Amino acid sequence: MNGLKIIQVNLNKQMIASEQLRDICLKDKVDIILVQDPLIINGYVTCFEGCRQILSDDNPEAAIIITNNKIKAIKLGQFTTRYVAVARIGIGLSKDDVVIVSAYFRYNKPTTMFTELLTNISLANRRLLIGADCNGHSIRWHNDSTNTRGKTVEELVDDQDLRIINTPQDLKTYKRHGMGESNIDITLASTSINRSIRGWTVTDRTDSDHRTLEFTLNLKSPKRKIENPGTRFNTDKADWDKFRLTLLGLKTNIQGDSVDEIARSLTEAIVQAAKLSMPIRGGAKTGITTPSWWTDELTESKKSLQRTRREGLPDTNRQAYQHQRNQHLHKIRLAKMSSWR
Repeated sequence: MNGLKIIQVNLNKQMIASEQLRDICLKDKVDIILVQDPLIINGYVTCFEGCRQILSDDNPEAAIIITNNKIKAIKLGQFTTRYVAVARIGIGLSKDDVVIVSAYFRYNKPTTMFTELLTNISLANRRLLIGADCNGHSIRWHNDSTNTRGKTVEELVDDQDLRIINTPQDLKTYKRHGMGESNIDITLASTSINRSIRGWTVTDRTDSDHRTLEFTLNLKSPKRKIENPGTRFNTDKADWDKFRLTLLGLKTNIQGDSVDEIARSLTEAIVQAAKLSMPIRGGAKTGITTPSWWTDELTESKKSLQRTRREGLPDTNRQAYQHQRNQHLHKIRLAKMSSWR
């Protein structure tokens, strides 16, 4: 079994929360992120520009980020909207694929708008995992009471026979200073995969009002060994003359008694020529990278902010913490501007 580390979080469009999430994912080797309300710059979730991202083209408020290059992921465009991102994921040649969803039930929209979308997705996909900020309360996901929004989401859960993965935790999934705490972020799964999810927990690791939900999804490994799975070549640095000459020399190897055999031998010749004429890209597991404009001063500033946060200053002196955080963000803006110039 391959355990995929997944994080689910609403980032409230905060740059600092995106930066903190990037550091978490690098440290913990997170494979997949289900993001709601991300900060989008130039069409991508900021701080994760080097990763594959599943999101709509229309001011997206939900996204799926794939940080592990070994995971195959296909965007399901027929279901992906501004508020819902949908992808089919798997490992290698395994048929044990899962459809994953990141959904943001925007507070100023009717809840039925989102439950109807998720119903259509559920009806079309037997193996389903949903990470959602549902903005609804229910005792079934460990609130003290159930409100109208929560009842609508409960109907989705019951109608589609979904399982609520949330378990009782010391921390609530949402906390806003001066407004209290509640559980409005939920993880749902179809009955076919709910037993494959382990270690669901809530942690307080970013400055977002929403805490991070962390868990592991186990997928079966492919049974058939494949040659060089996931090999990708850097064609930007290819020696094309060498590629052509090498392929020409391998011409006699391209043969077979059927179309399939000829295609297989042709593919093998092309791959062999590519190996000899261009570098392989994607050797690292993760697509998360440190920006080129990042400086040692920013690293020290970030570490200082992290220490302050661990020491509990946001709760004891919120104004002082916000001042330090704003200084850090100001340094980031200056570094970006300097690099651009």
